[in-house]
Amino acid sequence: MNTLKMGRTTNSYIFSGADISTLMNILDPQWPGGMPHTVLIGPDGQVLWRQNGPLDGDQLRGTILEYLGRFYKPRSP
Repeated sequence: MNTLKMGRTTNSYIFSGADISTLMNILDPQWPGGMPHTVLIGPDGQVLWRQNGPLDGDQLRGTILEYLGRFYKPRSP
């Protein structure tokens, strides 16, 4: 079934395992532990950016804009 027809553009998953290290390895094998851990993943599944610890919004925005730059142009004021 096409998820766009259902009004969804993403998938959600529920982890039912008991071992948190298994979940960490599934989400990001390079996750050294600790929380929070943020991973920005492109449409092709490639990890574009990762941050362990507090989020650096400027770095994250910069990475998003760098990636979207191929597709997105902000409006001129």
